[in-house]
Amino acid sequence: MDVMDNFADVASFAEQSYPEESEEGKKIRDFFELCRQLAKDLAELLSFMKSQKKCNEKDFLDRLDKFLKSWDAALPDKNYFLKLHHLIFWRRTRRSQSSPSIPPRLLSLLRGCMEPK
Repeated sequence: MDVMDNFADVASFAEQSYPEESEEGKKIRDFFELCRQLAKDLAELLSFMKSQKKCNEKDFLDRLDKFLKSWDAALPDKNYFLKLHHLIFWRRTRRSQSSPSIPPRLLSLLRGCMEPK
């Protein structure tokens, strides 16, 4: 979590490795801007999942969707990391449903943070 919280500082340092006016510098700055958003959304999602407070399904799915959008923008050709891949696969295949319910197996991954229906 600390890495996600401090990512903007790391990105700023890395961006300085190329001159601002260079083509590589522009590409690096554009990429890190997407990565900053990804780090922010991932930190928010993981904090929400780790929280001891009860939460509702809609709030969780909103955060998950925000993270997925950021991931796809920053890393369109990269697979999602394994810790969340079952949850992400489930969400991707059911996004068109108006109110999909999270299956019990996936709920157990959330360590009881969801309120009972």
